[in-house]
Amino acid sequence: MKISAMAGRRARVMSTYHTRESIFLLLPVLLSARANVSGLYPFGLSSFAALVPSPVGAIAMMLGAASLGVSGIKYIICAAFYLAIGFVKKFDRIAAGVVLGVLTAIFSVGENLFFDATMLGLITAIGEGVTVGLLYYILCSLRNGDRICIAGQKREQLIAKLILVGATINGFSGIIIPPGIMLNFLFGFLAVMLISGSMKVSEAVTVSLLLGYMCGMNSEANLTAVCIFAAAALFSALLGELGRWSSVLGLLSGSALILLLDVTKYQFGNYIGSVIAATVVYSLVPEVVLTWIQDKIRSVTSSYSTADEQKQLSKRFKSVISQHNAISQSLKRITDELETEEKRQEREPLYAVSASLVQRASGGGDVSGDCFLEFDSEKGRHYIILCDGMGSGRKAYKESKMTTELLREFLRTGFLKDKAVSMLNSALAIKGDDESFSTVDLFEFDAYTGDSEFLKIGSAESFIKHKNDVETLTSSSLPVGILDEVRTITVSRRLSVGDIIVMVSDGVGEAGYGVLKGEWIKRMIKNAGNDMKGLAEDILAEAVKRNFPEKDDDMTVVAIRIERARMKDD
Repeated sequence: MKISAMAGRRARVMSTYHTRESIFLLLPVLLSARANVSGLYPFGLSSFAALVPSPVGAIAMMLGAASLGVSGIKYIICAAFYLAIGFVKKFDRIAAGVVLGVLTAIFSVGENLFFDATMLGLITAIGEGVTVGLLYYILCSLRNGDRICIAGQKREQLIAKLILVGATINGFSGIIIPPGIMLNFLFGFLAVMLISGSMKVSEAVTVSLLLGYMCGMNSEANLTAVCIFAAAALFSALLGELGRWSSVLGLLSGSALILLLDVTKYQFGNYIGSVIAATVVYSLVPEVVLTWIQDKIRSVTSSYSTADEQKQLSKRFKSVISQHNAISQSLKRITDELETEEKRQEREPLYAVSASLVQRASGGGDVSGDCFLEFDSEKGRHYIILCDGMGSGRKAYKESKMTTELLREFLRTGFLKDKAVSMLNSALAIKGDDESFSTVDLFEFDAYTGDSEFLKIGSAESFIKHKNDVETLTSSSLPVGILDEVRTITVSRRLSVGDIIVMVSDGVGEAGYGVLKGEWIKRMIKNAGNDMKGLAEDILAEAVKRNFPEKDDDMTVVAIRIERARMKDD
């Protein structure tokens, strides 16, 4: 019978069949038997009965208990009785936990009566039985077929895994190697460094708090251990840009801070020795091995889903459906246009586009969060895209660059602009980052007819100079990536030779904000000549003058002029 025989309503609690996964659990069972909490050792019995309920598992647990000396005798006897009962009686999960808890309580009470009967001792003995039964019930949640080392699907399973890891690490308690390195803290610190590089900040700190408590729950310095683990995880997260070395520096700085505050009370030397040993071992781990371990940690800790995560999954599913619909409609459009495009290619374009770009990064930095892209399609259409990512600097640039490149690929493939934006919005939703959004300012120009379309999503104003008039185009929608669906409105204009278009990012549009917002830009465009580079530079320079220092943002100006196309004979 396999270890998962309790999948039915009732099953034997013992097994003689072993999988590779259950064999790997023998060492954690052995070490868990040594895990000490206030002089009690409840983890060995519960882990043996829940995870490797077999004679081999019992032997592993008994070996761990035997290393405790006299304190381990009652656990060995209890395991033997449970082993015998399990082969002749069928129990479900709850009944098995009750049986194991009652056995533990009976032998604990007997030990108390034999050595030194006290009321506190009797209460503690009963409490130990309850603890063993509860731990058994929790650890049973790790059973999944005949496998154990798989990604959990519920929070209960994640908690059970953390308890098992913490108990295993605590099993090294009392083992000190020269020059005073405590093995339980050595492995605990290693676990924290691995976790801090694999989880989000809040998750890493929470898990580290639990591991810190379990690693030091048999020590007078338990509070110190908890603080060191939490501080190490927090400092590692703050230094996350340093890669794997953020975990090393996080542990060193976090432990140094806590130990310096607590230097007069506990074993400073032993803690420092464990910290240094952990950092050395972690530093020597090959990068490929480290990456593999952290990927395993991510898969185990991120597979369960909360109600909010279920909503996010639903949102992504709807996004996939939206993408499918957009693809279907665009394919139909491409088919309808094939004949028209063949006739169009027999003529030469009438117009050309000349564009100039100038930029300034926020605070005079090196990287602007705005991204500009200009390209032609095979259908004689010219596109200019200006995107402004959230915030400023390199992170904002990555968002805006990804937005422009995705939009370019969708448009080149043949998607209509509104469908391309819908696909883009869905892609950002599937990406799953709450802070992944960007404005979109799109200009499309038909070089054969002079027809143009402007699509603006969360972007700053754009300006069109036609003859002596300057028109302002605004956007009332939110950037892409925020809402499940994005509302797109396009504005069409027929342009001719000499017309000027100016596109700006928020840093320019918000400069000199007031009742006559953007009027200064319109005046400059109205008086502009044919030098688009000079116009863009003048607008940027004026925006810098009008800028409010406390609202300093990336600034981008794109000046575009419609010109007559050069014929092949010219």
